[in-house]
Amino acid sequence: MSKLNTRGLTLIECVISILILAVTITGGLALYSNANVIMSTAMHKKIALEMAVQEMEKVKSAGYAGLPSAGNWENLPDKTFDLFTVQIRRRITNASTAPVMKKVELEVSWREDKSDPRNIKLETLMAP
Repeated sequence: MSKLNTRGLTLIECVISILILAVTITGGLALYSNANVIMSTAMHKKIALEMAVQEMEKVKSAGYAGLPSAGNWENLPDKTFDLFTVQIRRRITNASTAPVMKKVELEVSWREDKSDPRNIKLETLMAP
C-alpha cells in the first residue's frame, strides 16, 4: 500500500482560493470607487455652500441701502475650480410679507462629472 502526499493543495483548492480572492478584491475596489464619488460630491457641495454664505455676507455687510433695486436674476461671475465650475445668481425682490423689507435670494449651481446640475439656494429678508 502506498502513501498519498497530503501536504500540498490540489488544483481545485487553488482555483477556489483564487476565485474567492478575486471576488473579495473586486468588491473592495467597487466600494472604494463609490466612496470616492460620495466624497467628491460632499466636497463640491461644501465649497458651493461656502460660496453662497460668503456672497450672502457681502450683501448683508453692504446693508439695506447698498442693495440694488428689485429686479430679475443677476448672474455673478463664475468661479472655476479643478474639476467643476460654480455659477452664482442673485435676485432682490420686495418682500411679500412686509413691503418695506427686501428679499435677497442666492442660488449657487454646479455640475459634477456626468450628473444633473446641483443647486443650493439661500434666502434672507433685509429691513431698513
